Amino acid sequence: LRKGIFEIAFLLTIFYFLDPILSFAIYFCFFHTLKHLKHLINNVYLHLSNKKFVLISTVLFTLISWFMGIGLTIYLAQNFSYYESFIKVLFIGLAALTLPHMILVDILYRKNF
Repeated sequence: LRKGIFEIAFLLTIFYFLDPILSFAIYFCFFHTLKHLKHLINNVYLHLSNKKFVLISTVLFTLISWFMGIGLTIYLAQNFSYYESFIKVLFIGLAALTLPHMILVDILYRKNF
């Protein structure tokens, strides 16, 4: 319960003091994604024998997407501010990953688990 109260208080604070888009980015990247990954990994681990593969794949794709995002932000910063570049990369990246995510989670994952 304390963890949930701390999370809500933190999110309310960042939404109060920061721009709504940046606040959403912080929520989505650090709260929603971590909870989602924890839930999926716990459930998928029950049905997989090669748990190391899942962990390595998750870490590898996460690092690749972070480095690409940072690289694209720096590249776009030649023509935009870093803030504008970050927002563009974040939301284009989210849009590009949403459909594969929905297919994986809503179609494949829910049918099998």
